[in-house]
Amino acid sequence: MKPSNTSNFKIKAACLIIAFLVWVYVMIDIDPVDTRELTSVQVKITNIGELNNHNLILSPNQKLEAGVKLKGRRSIIARKIKEGVILQTTIENAKIGENISKIAVNSENDDITYSITPSTLNLNIEENISKSEKIQVYSTGQLAENTIIDSLKLSKDSVTISGPKSLIDKIVRVEAQIDLENSKETLSKWVKLKFLDINGNEISGVFSDFSDILVTVSVKKEKSVPIYADILNDKPNYNMSLLNLSVSPQEIKISGSEGDLEKIEKISTKPISLTKLLQDHSIKVEPNLPENIQSNIKTITVSTDVSSN
Repeated sequence: MKPSNTSNFKIKAACLIIAFLVWVYVMIDIDPVDTRELTSVQVKITNIGELNNHNLILSPNQKLEAGVKLKGRRSIIARKIKEGVILQTTIENAKIGENISKIAVNSENDDITYSITPSTLNLNIEENISKSEKIQVYSTGQLAENTIIDSLKLSKDSVTISGPKSLIDKIVRVEAQIDLENSKETLSKWVKLKFLDINGNEISGVFSDFSDILVTVSVKKEKSVPIYADILNDKPNYNMSLLNLSVSPQEIKISGSEGDLEKIEKISTKPISLTKLLQDHSIKVEPNLPENIQSNIKTITVSTDVSSN
């Protein structure tokens, strides 16, 4: 006997009911409605470029974050959290001073409801300014023994910095520091710029047209040599052995290329008139430095306790 149409309908209806109950069970027990709370979610400002076009910028050290509560099916929430919850705000009619801006979720999912705390941000905006500062270079560490700095050169002399007026106004100098690394030869190195306030504290949160600079340290050698007085005997028949000369300092440090220094064992003063020395008893005179040789001692004192006859 063939089953009746009524019997077939009842079987199909029963299957549908069972399927529906299974689906409800799965949704309720296996994938129930759930809530998840996220804290300290970053809030993106969507119109930063527009602010910059009007020479405006966010003040530093502002907290751009909020908490968000998600409610929906557990699997959907888990997938959304894995993708990342993005909060954003657009600052309408931005002005210098305090601005209140509403926070929203980017690409909201209709299967999830969101609750954002706080719902708005109080954002302070200030003028975006720029200025040019001369770069000052400083060295740390030591060069090798008997090696000194000849010159310091920078790839650029100044830098343009920009940012919030409250920060730019604090910057009084820009420094580039290079470590001499016990070097005995010319040293070139890229170093980062530091933006400093009046107390030497580094200021962050500003922008510059470049952040690194090439510093070249040229070096030269130095050594100590004795110095003697070059007396011009313009007093005929004077017995020079009676002078009893005193020279101060008795030796000086000289600097130059290694090859030039190797040729020098001592240095004289520039010529001194014997007559004038006997009259004055003490004379200050420059050292007679060879070409391409330098010294930090600029004057030598030559004295005698003998009077002119």
